[in-house]
Amino acid sequence: MRTPHSQRGISMLSWIAILLVVGFFVLFAMRTVPAYFNYYTLVQVAQGVQQDGSLRDVPVQELRSKLNTRMRINDVDDVGYDAIEIRQGSSGGWLLVVDYEVREPLLLNIDLVMSFNKRIGS
Repeated sequence: MRTPHSQRGISMLSWIAILLVVGFFVLFAMRTVPAYFNYYTLVQVAQGVQQDGSLRDVPVQELRSKLNTRMRINDVDDVGYDAIEIRQGSSGGWLLVVDYEVREPLLLNIDLVMSFNKRIGS
């Protein structure tokens, strides 16, 4: 008969449980991290357009064209071009609103829904 002191290590069932938990978190990260990278890149694009002084008094179509060009350059392709709403700001400039949702499948019929919303400008 073995005493608890002489038994060392973990059982095979414990290893499988640990691997399942680690695997779930890796799967979760693989599904969410690209969406957050796209969001932060999209916010940087919108901030760059907002801070560009030459685009302060341009028509909305030209501003939308600049946004679309910068989105293509930065490889933001999982987000539609309508993710950034353009409004006239209170101080005469542009107010850019990044507002969209991303739905990613996780397991079987379980989906992750990530909602992003940020106002840039005044």
